[in-house]
Amino acid sequence: MDDAMRMQEAMPKELLQVVREEEPKRFRSAIRALERMEKTEARDRNKQAAANLARTFRSFLACKWKQDAEDVKKLVLVGIQLVCSDQESLLLQELWADIVSAYLKRYKHDVELVIQWRPLYERFRKMHLCPSDGCYVGLTTKLSHASSWVRLMKCCRRHFPETAHVEIWNEIAPMLEDLYRSDVFGGLILVACLFPYQKKHIECTLVPFDWNSLLRVWCGFVFQLPKCSAWKAGWLMMIAKLAKHGGPCFHWEEYLPRLFSSFLHYFELPLGNADGRCPLAISPPIDRRNLLTSVLPGPRTNSIAKFIIYAIDEENSVESKLTQMAVYLEQFSHPSNTGPWSSKIAYLMEDMTYYVGKRQHDIRLGRSPLCKSLERHVFSIITRLASRAQFSKSRGLARSAGEALATAAYLYPKSTLGLVRTQFVQALESSTAGTHLAEAITTLAYCVRSMLLAADEGTDMALVDEDDSDLTSSMDSLSIECRVEQSQACAQTWLA
Repeated sequence: MDDAMRMQEAMPKELLQVVREEEPKRFRSAIRALERMEKTEARDRNKQAAANLARTFRSFLACKWKQDAEDVKKLVLVGIQLVCSDQESLLLQELWADIVSAYLKRYKHDVELVIQWRPLYERFRKMHLCPSDGCYVGLTTKLSHASSWVRLMKCCRRHFPETAHVEIWNEIAPMLEDLYRSDVFGGLILVACLFPYQKKHIECTLVPFDWNSLLRVWCGFVFQLPKCSAWKAGWLMMIAKLAKHGGPCFHWEEYLPRLFSSFLHYFELPLGNADGRCPLAISPPIDRRNLLTSVLPGPRTNSIAKFIIYAIDEENSVESKLTQMAVYLEQFSHPSNTGPWSSKIAYLMEDMTYYVGKRQHDIRLGRSPLCKSLERHVFSIITRLASRAQFSKSRGLARSAGEALATAAYLYPKSTLGLVRTQFVQALESSTAGTHLAEAITTLAYCVRSMLLAADEGTDMALVDEDDSDLTSSMDSLSIECRVEQSQACAQTWLA
């Protein structure tokens, strides 16, 4: 039950009836005021009134009441026209772009509308990608304005016409022909913001378009500027989106070796005494680099995990490539092998755990869920990394490992909880590494709820593996009172 339903049940019936009658009227009245303001000339608009009206729609957004889809459609269309036509105030453009983005994000599955991409493209390119002949507005204001426009275009692209992907690619592809011009990063930003990936675009037959040829071009772009981290991150992000929205439609096999090589290159793992970082890195121009920070979704592990989870299938070799990558990363998640790569391994475990759960819940969107055998294999790899990383000297890596083990314990309690309990007993019996006990207690605390659920269901958590009978017998021989006393003594010493 969502928050709106809870609030409606808590309201008195008389008040609930009044709200159901009056709230849509207030919302339609505000939309009519917005339409009147949009019809006036930009230079004649009252900026204070426009700002107050924006705050009114923000208050509608803050409440839990669900508005009518047709009213939201009117608001979105009028708001986009207002944003694209108002050239006087960047702050008002930013304010209205945020409001339209928020409504599109909340009602993305309820509203059916068609948004034209070219006005957004031309306005954004004129303001942020072309040389400006206007007055200086300040770097902070410009970056905040660009971030709002990036969010607006990303929310609008799912509502572009069915043939928009062909038109957008034909428009932007000439910018990407010469990779040693600064304009090439502008093309990357536009493709990342505007290119649609929805099912209606991938399955569109109105205009001939070869998606596998597009994938070949994008994979080629990843390796054509190998020394530019932002360039590789941008194209890997879009390849991951292709895997999410149209995974079975693409032929991944020929690109997997180089893609996984690029994934490993991101971790910058050392070889012997040599550092893993590129000594001759290429950076985009400063203005393009600032825009790319708004476009990219954070660490590149987000794109890596998304691609792996959505592209993995029984018909390709993603599973074996993932196993090989995990074998190589396992030694760098060891407690004695901490370095700059530790945070990246932590992000990878978090993102892979998140996207496994997300793919399993995407059934309602028509996507095929991850089969049980592949899900078990992915979680076995996450558990394999986390079992070592939970004792890492890096606090972030140890925390991510504990959270990953806690998530895996819900789905596979017998193997995961058995591993957690075994490592806890080993830490209690060992006197050589005192920090291991503190980390083992932390991991055990993460898994308390799943342990209680497993106990209610009668799951046997004593066995870790058939070959670990000696560890199992030693774990069972310890009494609960002994373990509690030793844990309390360790905690008192640690806090002191």
